[in-house]
Amino acid sequence: VDALLLMDDAEEAAAERSDPQRLERAAYDGLMQERRLRLDKLKARVKSEVADAELETVRDYAVVPVLHVRIGSARALEKLMRHAKVLAIDENCRNELLLAQSLPLIGQPAAWNSGNGYGGAGTTVAVLDTGVDYLRAAFGPCSSPGVPAGTCKVAYAQDFAPSDGVLDANGHGTNVAGIALGVAPSAQIAALDVFRADGYAYNSDIIAAIDWCVANKAAFNIASINMSLGGGRYYSAVSPADAWGTAIQRAVNAGIVVVAASGNNAYADSMSLPAAYANVVSVGAVYDANLGAVGWSVCSDSSTAADKVTCFSNSAPFLTLLAPGAMINAAGITMAGTSQATPHVAGAAAVLRSASPGDSVQQSVSRLQQGPLVSDPRNGISRPRLDLVTALGVVSPPAPAQTVQMSAANYTVAEGAGSVPVTVTREGGTAGTVSVQYATVAGTATAGTDYTAQSGLLTFADGVSSQTVTVAISNDTYYESAETFHVALGNPTGAVLGALGSTAVTIADNDKNIGFESTGVSVDEGDGSVTLWVKRLGNVNTAASVRYATANGTARAKTDYVATSGTVSWAAGEAAAKSIVVAIVDNTLQEGSESFKVNLSSPVGATLGVSKTAIVTVIDND
Repeated sequence: VDALLLMDDAEEAAAERSDPQRLERAAYDGLMQERRLRLDKLKARVKSEVADAELETVRDYAVVPVLHVRIGSARALEKLMRHAKVLAIDENCRNELLLAQSLPLIGQPAAWNSGNGYGGAGTTVAVLDTGVDYLRAAFGPCSSPGVPAGTCKVAYAQDFAPSDGVLDANGHGTNVAGIALGVAPSAQIAALDVFRADGYAYNSDIIAAIDWCVANKAAFNIASINMSLGGGRYYSAVSPADAWGTAIQRAVNAGIVVVAASGNNAYADSMSLPAAYANVVSVGAVYDANLGAVGWSVCSDSSTAADKVTCFSNSAPFLTLLAPGAMINAAGITMAGTSQATPHVAGAAAVLRSASPGDSVQQSVSRLQQGPLVSDPRNGISRPRLDLVTALGVVSPPAPAQTVQMSAANYTVAEGAGSVPVTVTREGGTAGTVSVQYATVAGTATAGTDYTAQSGLLTFADGVSSQTVTVAISNDTYYESAETFHVALGNPTGAVLGALGSTAVTIADNDKNIGFESTGVSVDEGDGSVTLWVKRLGNVNTAASVRYATANGTARAKTDYVATSGTVSWAAGEAAAKSIVVAIVDNTLQEGSESFKVNLSSPVGATLGVSKTAIVTVIDND
């Protein structure tokens, strides 16, 4: 099997005393050369110590601590598993492609043509895709990558997957690169082909392309990596602790914004990798205009409009932002998908790097999220839509002195409080009128069940320094652990967004429930009795009790079991589960399995939980 080995290079990384994001080219290239030498020694040591006839190195990577290997036996695998320097052995997964009106929606060409000249000059966008047909007019008069210098927009091209002998067999990468150049017309493209002839991009080839980007970041001033590809389904942000995620983290550490498509499966609660990685800027898609009714392979939209989230776009609470993704014409090719939304963001990252070269990756991402909030009607999640003019407005001209932000990073509210007031503050003065959009964002707490979704516009009149968003809290009767949702700000007018652009609201449950530990129990007819356990959940500081009683089903009292009723009680502070014992009748009749119920009722000092009835199945032994 093919696998990717992630090695522990903590000691080697500790020897790097410089921040690669802040280094000029000569110093950066020197740092990368030192990293290569250290990693070569580490990998040579590991390969020597796990040497086996059934273990083959397929590909090495220059500046990330990963080896692509082929494992031919369980013995070789066990050697790798036992080695202290091998952190992970990852499957070499395969990833699929995630299939002029969009530019005004995001504020380009206004940022370019209105005397501003923000076009990403001096930067490069690395497009990890199916290749780029740089002979098309959209990329300048190119005879080969970088030739002629100054006019060919594709500075570099390489097949990291086995070469298929063509510039772009699919057209997808060409369209993606054309979109990135539409947003950043002065930038260049590094066309990194990671797709094989079978139509898939394998992790090993993608990591090779990322490795190249890190090693050559300074030489090409790579501002962003675009990955309009992916696979799998993930319901929460994925820690970048495997080989692929670690390679991405090395790119982020080097100062490269890594952008990926959320996926086109119409999921409203999850995304694919690599978008689901916590260190990746994940991008969903909106329409850029009214296209009428549109049908897709996985869903259909009966109506469309600018800034309406497409039905195919994967979404989740950890989605970073939205961008136009349907229908997008670039480089003479028209396509739609989160694939097309993603290069809008990758191109915008190049524009921001050119305008503000000293910004960190996180600062660039924060600027990208300054756009207007757009709500997804499928799940109530509101995310910022890319707005390049707004993002650049934080750089030049200088940002307004006033800021708006949440007054606190966290709130805790009791479930029975009815509502929670969230305060938004205005700082740096109170002159003039300021406004900001707000919206609730689901987390472990669910809109409609745990709280009421809210969105709208807060306006600060002249002299007003704070405003309040009041979110209604649902007071149900069922015990559950603490749950959290967020209130997010976006698209400020007359001010800029402060550091606290969102706040987390934790709902503390107030319910006291009583219920069965298990609602389904089986007992052999010859066992004589069955024991059911009743538990109490939540606050136990008061006394509590509940009535119980058996009820016939297919099993009948006297014939199959002994009718039983009574009361289960707890003293104040007592939390242990209580038992109910029901006698089982061992008759001599041959009969199939039968069942009866035990019901809880009349609780005192608590309410009944969802598990208020238990079904006992009696298995015949005759």
